[in-house]
Amino acid sequence: MKALTAVIPLSFALCPSAAFAFCGTYVGDGASTLQNRTSQIVLVRQGDQTTLTLSSDYSGDAESFGLLIPVPPALAPEDISLVDPQWIQDIETYTNPRLVSYTCEDFYGWEPPEQRASLGVSMPGAVMLSAMACSDYGLAAGDGWGDPMASESTVEVEAEIAVGEYDVVLLTAEESSDLLRWLNLNGYVIDQVAEAMLQEYIDAGSAFLAAKINLDRVSMDEELRLSPLRLRYTSDAVSLPLRLGTLNSTGVQDLVLHVIGDLEGSGWGISNYAQVYIDDECMSRELGDGSFAPFYDDVLDTTLNPEGPGEASWLMEYAWNVSPWGPHCDPCPPESLEIPVPEATLAGLGFEWDAGDSWSGGLPSFAISRLRMRYSPDQIDEDLMLYSMGYVENTQVRYIRHDAVLEEQLQVCGEGFVSDPERVCQFGVKPSVWTGITPALSSQCGAVEGGGSALGLVALSALALRRRRMNLTS
Repeated sequence: MKALTAVIPLSFALCPSAAFAFCGTYVGDGASTLQNRTSQIVLVRQGDQTTLTLSSDYSGDAESFGLLIPVPPALAPEDISLVDPQWIQDIETYTNPRLVSYTCEDFYGWEPPEQRASLGVSMPGAVMLSAMACSDYGLAAGDGWGDPMASESTVEVEAEIAVGEYDVVLLTAEESSDLLRWLNLNGYVIDQVAEAMLQEYIDAGSAFLAAKINLDRVSMDEELRLSPLRLRYTSDAVSLPLRLGTLNSTGVQDLVLHVIGDLEGSGWGISNYAQVYIDDECMSRELGDGSFAPFYDDVLDTTLNPEGPGEASWLMEYAWNVSPWGPHCDPCPPESLEIPVPEATLAGLGFEWDAGDSWSGGLPSFAISRLRMRYSPDQIDEDLMLYSMGYVENTQVRYIRHDAVLEEQLQVCGEGFVSDPERVCQFGVKPSVWTGITPALSSQCGAVEGGGSALGLVALSALALRRRRMNLTS
């Protein structure tokens, strides 16, 4: 992939048990090793306009931070801003995989045993859990950027701006060797191994954003928490320069990418890496009473195989068309509001909608996809190319805590439906063979269990539903 039209981020650690990724590269002096664990990206795409929010999990001294990212050459100072970290957390909470628990009471037609006896009816029936329901710079505080023309350099400083705690400079160059020299002269050190890769970005027409922390604008008495950066630009295609972020990798990295767009564009995927699938939307015996976080971490390792041979792969963890009057999730997290993603969050991340639209009551309608990658540097040989699928089948990754009494209603992971369960829910209404027994209202359908930093869990797929219907009619 040669054409670069997007930039890449920083991010807060959301799952401490996992190692995460970064799409730019941290640069510093050779005195210490800069490491990147998490890339948490929110990309809003409407027409040919992209708004990219990059959140960093960097931990270390402020004077040890440096950042270099390939960016579109048209990026201007006014296109760079900071966002509220809570906005990224809102998106993360809404799309997180979920661990869910259900009881018989969650399904229409359930009757307590004493009522069942008076009805004289016993029909477990099918269930539809519907998708509807860094190192020191060697510079003192206040030191500025070095002379970009030192040693007859081809580097040009296009702009210098202060953005929150960052001092940001936009650069262009003709030769990667000159760019590396400029970085060294200005307090950055990046390994010479990057020279060939940087030249590819230059030849493709990329500019570069370099950033460091202004020590006069941060508190030295507290742990450094970097503000998310937001970049806004126009481009014909959408790609993410993932390769550069592998240069400072300590091993396995993790990328969580949210793509938000108009309903017409619907779901998004990655065109140049293979999509993989997991056995979810089922009751897991392996979970027991334990935590969801290590369980799901093992699922990701097994599915994405980050240390295996061949290229990396990606997983769709969430995809949903969200409208004001439609279903928002199944089930929604406890923090969910009537409007699943607050308007201020969507606007702050760059999504635009018609506030005068009478159909929606002025509320936003949008499609949101959550893509997940876990990989080693050797598995990344191309930057990510994104494409709009043109449709979305509402889905979220979900696992259900196993309960033997629900084995007639819900599949068991790796086993399917249990053919002759010892215990079943007692239903008082015979279900339709086509619709089964539908769940209660989505707001009452199951309970999302707390999981701390655990990534949550999801619902029964249409595929599972079709299989269940076939069982009923055969």
